[in-house]
Amino acid sequence: MKAISCLLAILALSLSVAVGQAETPQSSSPSALSSDYDDCLDATGGVTSNILDCTHAEYDRQDDRLNSNYKDAMARLSSARQASLRGAERLWIADRERRCRRELDEEGGGTWGDVLYATCFMETAAERASWMERYR
Repeated sequence: MKAISCLLAILALSLSVAVGQAETPQSSSPSALSSDYDDCLDATGGVTSNILDCTHAEYDRQDDRLNSNYKDAMARLSSARQASLRGAERLWIADRERRCRRELDEEGGGTWGDVLYATCFMETAAERASWMERYR
């Protein structure tokens, strides 16, 4: 039952990506996901390894976006605010790991747990990249 709920959540995310394409990337994490991700999911045939490939590729795009936004933010901050942001990022990374690990543990592992874990990392990277774009 939980696996079905998770599959429905991923499908809803895919639909929200398609619907949210007209929104600005800063509005929410699903709209910040690339259209390549949506296209990739459409072509998976529901095969877990294909879903993971799509999710890992999108994570890489979102992580690159986050790193670029972080560098831009650091370049415009005073040294005191840089130290504060650096500390906040370290806390965020640790929290992300705990959050995503908890999702995996709640699923009990397995291949669907791998999808949940990877999706958690991808979504949190997208959320943080959008947050970082607005950071002043």
